[in-house]
Amino acid sequence: MNASSYVSGEEPDSNHAIHRAIAQRSLIVVTARTRSGWMMLKSRFLPSPSGNVLRIERPRASRNRCPRFACGQSVGLSFRVGLTKCVLETDVLDAGTDGIEGPLALRWPDSVQQLQRRMYVRIKIPTPLSLPLIFHRAHDSARKDLPSPDAHGTMLDISPGGLGAAVSGGRLEDWRTGQTVRCAVQLEPGRPHTNLVGRICYARPWDNDTVRVGLQFADARAARLGRTAHRKIAQTASQLRRGALRHAPVSLP
Repeated sequence: MNASSYVSGEEPDSNHAIHRAIAQRSLIVVTARTRSGWMMLKSRFLPSPSGNVLRIERPRASRNRCPRFACGQSVGLSFRVGLTKCVLETDVLDAGTDGIEGPLALRWPDSVQQLQRRMYVRIKIPTPLSLPLIFHRAHDSARKDLPSPDAHGTMLDISPGGLGAAVSGGRLEDWRTGQTVRCAVQLEPGRPHTNLVGRICYARPWDNDTVRVGLQFADARAARLGRTAHRKIAQTASQLRRGALRHAPVSLP
């Protein structure tokens, strides 16, 4: 399994990641300036009775040392929720007994930066090979001005974890980060199309009135996508990496 760089992502509600981490008692790396200089300490989330205070275990360094904290001190936290790395800045509200014992109470952060580590290397679709696809989006009954939920595009890159596509004839605001969509794509010339399900992880302007959309498969091995589809995607990515696919235009049946 290959890993590439982190990719920025947004949650519709930044608090969602924190609530999940609290429920899972996720491990935290705490960055703080102490009398010994900057230190990276280990801690875990604790249940928070109120919605505006974070509670964490007393941060500890190697050899189980517990540095002293003070009210108002700035600290940084990083933790994981699934494949997403979350980073936030906050300050200490309650440093515990004498600043060295008991859990810490922290101010609930204003925002959370979320970074997604790609678990697979994306393979670009070589020119002049064309792998068209159709996105199927749910109708929004409250938005009569939206175009047809079906949007046509061309694949730009693919990996077992997701794909990138250039979609024509749409508006940037029609593509919402976090929105779940279905798409049908022909992964190889002359073969039947494959139905995929994923979550939009980004959308940005592209060339000539098109939008570039990044799709992250909901779970590449989950039943929702299916092992057969995952195997086809992995095979296509492997063939593209080796240059084994023919450079011939294809179309959806």
